[in-house]
Amino acid sequence: MKTYKEHYEYCRSLYTSNKLPKYKSAYDLRVDTDFLNKITTPEYYILIKKIRSAINSKISKDIRKTEWPYEDNNNPPDSFIDRNGHAIRVNNWFDISELEQLAQLIMPIIEKDILGCNGKIEFLHPYRNIPHKGNETSSWKWHYDDCPDEFLKLFINLNEVHEESGPLRYFENFDGSVPVVKTYNTIAGIRSTHPPVYPNTRIPNKIIEEGLKKGGKVVNVTGKPGSYAICTPNIYHKASIPVSGMEPRDVLFFFIRPSIKKYKNYLENTSSYFPAKNVKMYNLD
Repeated sequence: MKTYKEHYEYCRSLYTSNKLPKYKSAYDLRVDTDFLNKITTPEYYILIKKIRSAINSKISKDIRKTEWPYEDNNNPPDSFIDRNGHAIRVNNWFDISELEQLAQLIMPIIEKDILGCNGKIEFLHPYRNIPHKGNETSSWKWHYDDCPDEFLKLFINLNEVHEESGPLRYFENFDGSVPVVKTYNTIAGIRSTHPPVYPNTRIPNKIIEEGLKKGGKVVNVTGKPGSYAICTPNIYHKASIPVSGMEPRDVLFFFIRPSIKKYKNYLENTSSYFPAKNVKMYNLD
């Protein structure tokens, strides 16, 4: 197997389920904000509250401003302010046992209803937006991730998020469809076989403006603690800057891929920010 698609097809050939999935495959997913409704019980929200408290403790304990990548892999920070000053990112989440409990709730649903095969959480990135002034850079510009089409991106808000809190935003066409950019990131171990469709994977503002003129809209993903969305990473999307004085967004980002192996512990070998790895790729198991 050389391509992500070949790997995904093989993973699906090994998987059996007696229940009909919500999606034929990961390729049909755009954005979904209700696929976890069956497990968003009072116990789920208690778990979210505990995780938010633990993440907050990490942020309060150890914040270092650093440049990317962080070179001292022997002494990585618990949390750090990214080089753009846009977010506080939590690197050391491994001792938060509630994160595995959360994974045990969400991953079987993702495997059955979206992937149609076993799944692996490749990366987990918790962070908090920072109110700031200045130009939008990095993920705070309209972009697509240029990840393999087989990758999924799930984020869960840990606190209540309003339009002023710095929510994730994505673009929706006038007919309710969500545009997706073609990726050339198809061969495992090779970043891409051609340059990205848009330079630096940034969506030109004129594309968004033209879409708005045609009746499209920008969707803010807001809600109470535990609100969420799962998407293919190659939709038009961006982070946003919280308004000064508003409580900024605390969020968990899960990068999820197909897996041959059935994981008992879903966070086994899951990577954080450091040591730095390319989140646009994953190894075939």
